[in-house]
Amino acid sequence: MGDADSPKYQELDDAEKQKYVGDYRYGEGESDGFSVKVNSRKKLLFGKLGKFGGSLLKISENKFTYNGTPSVEITFQFENEKIVSLTVKEPELILLVKKYNQFLE
Repeated sequence: MGDADSPKYQELDDAEKQKYVGDYRYGEGESDGFSVKVNSRKKLLFGKLGKFGGSLLKISENKFTYNGTPSVEITFQFENEKIVSLTVKEPELILLVKKYNQFLE
């Protein structure tokens, strides 16, 4: 039946998008991390550190898929109502990435 099995992505308002924005690092190297940004079309994006990248599509509370790829999940973890890290899950990878700017506060 056409798109009967297609996931229903949840909408995010502008304020909710902003809480995910930031740089997330997993190593000491210059490019060891990811950035979450909002582009000029108000889409939430996930890419290499400092870059834009592909769309984050919300599938449940604090859980997203990357560009609609069901095998890739990105989940954000909170402490005291602030994001402290994210986890990227792929079929053969689980990567925990800490929010970089939390260490600057």
